[in-house]
This record gives sequence, structure tokens and C-alpha cells, in this order.
Amino acid sequence: MEKKVKSIGKNAAMLGIAGIIVKIIGAIYRIPITAMITDEGLGYYQTAYPIYEMMLAISTAGLPVAISKMVAASVAQEKYRDSKKILRLSMYLMGILGIFFGLMIFIFAERLANFYKNPGAYYSMVALVPAMIVSPMLAGIRGYYQGRQIMGPTAISQVLVQGFRLISGLVLAKLLLPRGLEFAAGGATLAAGIGSIIGLLYMFAVHFRYRADLNSEVTIGIQETSESKEILKEMIMIALPISIGAAIVPIMDSIDIYLVMDGLQAIGFSPEEANLRFAWLKGMAQTLINMPQVFAVALGVSIIPVITSLIEKKEHKELEGKLSMIFKLTFLLAFPCMVGLFSLSYPIISLIYPTTSAMAKEGTALILKILSLSTLPLMLITITSSIMQAFGKERVPVLNLLIGAVVKIILTIYLTRIPSVNVYGAAIGSVVGYSLTAGLNIASVNKYMSFSLDKKIIIYFIASIIMGLGAYYSQALAGGFIGPKLATLAAIILAVVIYFGILLVTKSFTKEDFEMLRRK
Repeated sequence: MEKKVKSIGKNAAMLGIAGIIVKIIGAIYRIPITAMITDEGLGYYQTAYPIYEMMLAISTAGLPVAISKMVAASVAQEKYRDSKKILRLSMYLMGILGIFFGLMIFIFAERLANFYKNPGAYYSMVALVPAMIVSPMLAGIRGYYQGRQIMGPTAISQVLVQGFRLISGLVLAKLLLPRGLEFAAGGATLAAGIGSIIGLLYMFAVHFRYRADLNSEVTIGIQETSESKEILKEMIMIALPISIGAAIVPIMDSIDIYLVMDGLQAIGFSPEEANLRFAWLKGMAQTLINMPQVFAVALGVSIIPVITSLIEKKEHKELEGKLSMIFKLTFLLAFPCMVGLFSLSYPIISLIYPTTSAMAKEGTALILKILSLSTLPLMLITITSSIMQAFGKERVPVLNLLIGAVVKIILTIYLTRIPSVNVYGAAIGSVVGYSLTAGLNIASVNKYMSFSLDKKIIIYFIASIIMGLGAYYSQALAGGFIGPKLATLAAIILAVVIYFGILLVTKSFTKEDFEMLRRK
């Protein structure tokens, strides 16, 4: 097993590139699947997913982080026998959790669909069972290699999962479409399980490749091993608050299903009309907001084992420098993503969802414009939560996120029942709730470890505003000459050029910054 510690920059870049590919595949997938099952089918599809994500968060979010932390700590202390034992015990635990939650979804699928006043989503919920069973084990073995700072297998498996999900989803949806939109949406959902199975098989193949190195590794270092009971206890103690925190967002999404559907029907929308507007919110706009989170998730996964290792070695000065660099990189990426989605909301929606009605495009574009303001808060939440998890303060981000969730729920209940606001109220509530959580998280990180924010982030923001204006007006002007689709693509390319051009001219991101990122 390679002992060389890879840099945060390389690991984050590897996962980030994989994440971008995954999101691009997901965006491409949305175009034909939306055309095939329409906005109505997409509403059924999207109703099931928050339930799946909530159960998946409970069973997988905390444990992979715990595995990564424990493996990183054991390797830093040369307790290689413990790291191997952690992997074995985690796979047993993940398998049991997967089967349990898979059965829960299967048993309560019909009741949940009726509860959310969207009975057509039943088949989509049942179709998630295979993914629920397999995904925890996939997450567990990924967590092990992340703890070893070997991110390649995780990156490749993510692309494989999404690629097979796209292919199988389109095939199954087309085959089942003659039976109705509910069945077609269920077929599209079943693809998540097929992709997860392929991803798990790949990770098993990777582990078989490293097996000889792992077996030889245990002959060196500290030979004593911890008790299985103690390892499991530590794993659960680390994982539990993280899982609860990770479950809050999908729980909020699940609550959104009920609150939005109920609120819209309370002010006169039919169940079908409410389902369509819910599809605008969760099936279309929210999907695009999740794309920039690729960078934050990649960075968050990469920093946990590195920060854990530095804490174990008590290298506080190096740790402070890494925290400052992490925040600088977060703002560098978050600002242009936020402004870009805001300024090009309608052209992007028209590009990705060309077959939807004009009303759906306008409604979704406005939701996207509102939700774009949550891009920075969401990225900061991801990064700061990872930092506090590495510090062993897993409960702090959970509490902060819970506070934000309560505020979001209150605003959603009130705003969605105002006829002139309706579905847009849920988006407003999300922005306010996430912003509050991000602020609380930053204050918490600063409490446990001091860091400085680079003054250059002001230039990042100004450059993003100039970029947004350039992209907006260039798209509007070029649309009449080369068509709206090509104009949108050209505007996006121009936006990237403008943003990084300003940074280069103002020397706000220099060659030295890049080298620092690469080294650290």
C-alpha cells in the first residue's frame, strides 16, 4: 500500500473532476428523461428521492466519515491491523443497515406516497430498494480508501455509478412507458440500484488489487489490535451525530414534499398542478443548484483525513494554513457559480429542458434565480461541517443545521400559502435557512481553530459580478444571431474567460497560489 500522503489539491481535483463528470451525466440524463416521462413523471420520480436520500444519509453519511477518520488516525499511528479490522467490521455493519432500510422503504412505500399526497410516486419508491441495500456497502469501502487518501477508486466508481444509471434508466423508462408514467418513473428510479451494484463490484475489484499490500502491511508497525467492540463503539459514536446532521437536509426535502404539496393545494392548486410545480422546484431547479456542490463535497472528503492526521501530529501552524487555503478556494469557486446561475437562469433552463412548456421554463428559471443565492451558503456548510468533523466536533454542525432547518420550515409553511408567492416560498425559505446555518458554522470553526480570510475574496466577488453582467448581455445580444442554445453555451464560456481573466490581470490568483494549492 502506498504510504505517500497525497495533497488536498490533487485529491480534491480528482474527486472534483469525477463529480463534474457525474453532474454533467446527470444533466444530460435529465433532458431525455424529462422529454420521455414529462414534468408529471418527473414529479413522481422526485417525490421518492428525498425519502431515499434521508435513509441513505442515516445509514451511510456518518459511517464513511467515521471510517475515513479512524483509518487515517490508525495509519498515522502505524496501527495497520486496526485499519484492516475497521474495514471488515464496517462492511458487516453497512450490509445490515442496507438490508434494514431497504425493507423499510419496501414496506412503507405506499403509505409514504399517500402521505405526501402523490400516490403516483409509489412505484418510484419501491424501485429504490436495490439502491438502498447496496449503497451503504459502497459508501463504506469508499470511506476506507478515502481514509488512506487514495481517492482514485472513489472517483472512478462515482462515474461508473452515474454512467450505468443513465443508460439503464433510459432503457427501463422507455420499456415501461406504455404501462403509464408512474411505471416509467419507477423504471428511471430503479436505475440507481443498477448503477450502485456496478460501483460496488468495481470497488471489490479494487480491493482485490490492494489485498496483497494490505496483508503485508500488517506485519509492520504496532501489532496490537483494538477490540472489535471498541472499534464499533467508536465508529458509531463518530458516525451518529454526522448521520443525523446529514439526514437533516433530506428530511427537510421530505418535509418540503408535504408542505409544498399541501400548501399549494390549500390555495387552490389541483394535485396535478401542485405536482408539476414541485417538479420545477426539486426535479429541475434544485438539480442545477446541486452541481456546484461537487467542488465542496470533493474538498470536504479530501480534507477530513488530512486534518485528522495533522491534529494527531499536533501540527497546528500547518493546520491553520490549510484552513485559510480551504476557505480561499471555496470562495474562489462559489462566487462565480452563484452569480452565473443567477444571471443565466432562464437560458440555462431552456438549454437543459427544451421540451418543457413556456410556463414551466419561466417558473423554474425564477426558482433557480432564488436558489442560486444558496450556492455559497451550501458550499460553506459542506466545508465547515467536514472541518468540524475532523476536529471531533460532529454535534456542532448538526445543531447549526437544525436551527437553519426550523427557520426554513417556518418560512415555507407561511410563504407557500400566499397565492402570489406559492412554490417560490419554499425556495426563499431554503436560502434563508442555509445562510443562517453557514454563518453559525463559520463562527463555530473560528471558535475551535483561528484562521484568516484572504482579502482577495473581495476581488473574487467583484469579478463574479462583472462576469455575470457580461454573460447576461452577451447571451441576450448573441441569441438573435446564432440562436439561444449556442448563445447560452458561448455566454458560459465567455463568463469563465472574463472571471479568470480578471483574476489574472489583478493578480488575485497567481502561479504561487496554484503551487501552494498543489503542494498543500
